Amino acid sequence: DDFIKNKKNVYHPRVRRMHRTQSAVAQNANWVIAQNQYLKQVIESWGVAHERIRVITNPFVAPKRPASKTELRKQLGVEPGAPISVSSGRMVEWKGFRTLIEAVSQLQDQNVQLYIAGDGPERQAIEYKIDECRMKKRVHLLGTLPKETYFSYVAAADLFILNTAYE
Repeated sequence: DDFIKNKKNVYHPRVRRMHRTQSAVAQNANWVIAQNQYLKQVIESWGVAHERIRVITNPFVAPKRPASKTELRKQLGVEPGAPISVSSGRMVEWKGFRTLIEAVSQLQDQNVQLYIAGDGPERQAIEYKIDECRMKKRVHLLGTLPKETYFSYVAAADLFILNTAYE
């Protein structure tokens, strides 16, 4: 919000140039799609007429639970009795997976298991963080999963964590 409202040009010239380019592209587009009303307002602040912005939200319909949490954990090969946390997303810096791994490493006496679904350019850095924190037995990178398998992990979990700096 501070960046959007800042009119003082205090940012690096490259950042200001990128912002101008972004605004120009949006202003010259026939239509701009926003994910929610807040982002629609952001795009309007770039000088795009509100009539040319359409809000299309990402609908989410939770699947019906196919089995009990205990049965799901058994099917997935998840350690029985251990607290299970699940996180997911594209492996990029702003998703906060490395910070999440550090946080889980502080819970040594809790035996919390962390399952991360997804893949991306930061995977190697995340693997390094797992090694650095000595968390190979407690942090599990699942890669990209079929939707049904992913929702089974979420349903089997005690906690879902979204540690992103952006969303």
